[in-house]
Amino acid sequence: MSPTILPGKSYLSLVLDVPACVHEDVMQWRSHHCSHPGHPLHITVFIAELGERPEESAERFLSEFEDQCLGLGPGRITLTGTGTFRPMSDVVFLSVGEGTEFLHELHNRCLKLLDSASPFLYHPHMTLTQNEGRRTLEAALADFRDFTATFPVTGLDAYIGDETGWRSLGRVDLR
Repeated sequence: MSPTILPGKSYLSLVLDVPACVHEDVMQWRSHHCSHPGHPLHITVFIAELGERPEESAERFLSEFEDQCLGLGPGRITLTGTGTFRPMSDVVFLSVGEGTEFLHELHNRCLKLLDSASPFLYHPHMTLTQNEGRRTLEAALADFRDFTATFPVTGLDAYIGDETGWRSLGRVDLR
């Protein structure tokens, strides 16, 4: 269970998809090492709790966020090497090298509109595996240590959800 997603609450999440080549490599690795396929691959930019009228709040946020991002333009991300949140959390991730500042800028623009629901400081990353045994976590750290992938960021995908799942709200293009 996520420490961010609380029962009875609705959330808005903005995420970056990862390219097919990264997705294929990681999902193939997960199929051989993990007890379950895990969440779809993404890089979270922002998550916020929505109020009494979640749909209206999400629509308003997305409209205002698009305005906040006018002129920012596309960015570029490089995933490179591994990291972990252990011992705080059994998560192994791909680190963001190039593009960290860009993701922080997007996150900060979100914070101008809503408070973050995350109990943690923003740390851009792409989760490889979580809540698996020590051997699997160690294997992820080793197997992806030298991994590198660079790709453009042309937009963010928006989702609304709760503890039962997520539904797409569309995309925010970066121009």
